[in-house]
Amino acid sequence: AVSASEAARQATMLASATPTDETVSTICPKEEENANEPLHDKKTPRLIKFKASRHHKTPPLNMPKHPKTLDDFFSQEKHCDLLFSAEATLTPVPNPSLELWDMLRHSANYYQDYDGMNVKPSKDTPIRFVELANAPMHFIGVTLHSTATVGIQYLPSSQQFGIPEFHFYLLSTNLQARGPKPLVWLFYKLIGKKAGQEGISTVTASRFQTSGYTRVWAQPSPRNKVVFHNTARLESKLRIPSVLLSLMPFSIEHLEQKGSESLQTAIDKDMEPAAERFQEAYMNWISE
Repeated sequence: AVSASEAARQATMLASATPTDETVSTICPKEEENANEPLHDKKTPRLIKFKASRHHKTPPLNMPKHPKTLDDFFSQEKHCDLLFSAEATLTPVPNPSLELWDMLRHSANYYQDYDGMNVKPSKDTPIRFVELANAPMHFIGVTLHSTATVGIQYLPSSQQFGIPEFHFYLLSTNLQARGPKPLVWLFYKLIGKKAGQEGISTVTASRFQTSGYTRVWAQPSPRNKVVFHNTARLESKLRIPSVLLSLMPFSIEHLEQKGSESLQTAIDKDMEPAAERFQEAYMNWISE
């Protein structure tokens, strides 16, 4: 779940549509922000974006029988946690800082406005924060070990929101690079690491920002069925001084492509197994 797509708009699909088992995986198209810009001098940074998204939905599943409800299933944290990678380690954040709350509100405003929603985090919506130690990923010759802070918003059924869902917001990521020293140095230099830091946080990095959003919701289906949807998108922005680009053995286009592929690989690797675990837990739960 991060761990975070354009397919979130699938939430507006008509319930009468005939659902099928479907998984869609795409690398978001690279934005042409640099294409029409004038040539930069050596001190002017270039904006590079990495994007990836994915949407998955289950086949139609039986609705729970009375007195059970979908909220009974969604409200259990153990079911929510199945949506994270099986290789990830979750640690609760018992006393989140005001900074984390501000970051969560900012992320919710951005992504929910993007999706045409209006269910902002408040004391009325159950929210928790976790730290997520992810499996390593590879990028431009280095191995990245990351620990992410994720805000989780559970939205129960209500008159405003007729079905339960989860929203996962990637708030920050701490990165540790491992590999050949020249490439590790170059990676840290690219994202603005300060001297003496063991790793780098996407909150404090001077040139690197990352964000992610995952939405999981239930969609009613004909014949008293339900379909679970899971969408995710990740985005990283990197501002690289032109002088540093001259040190790199590849082009901006190559860097954006490889960076997006790395993000896409991370989503592809985790989403479908997580969705299958969530579906299996639901099927076991309704049969209990």
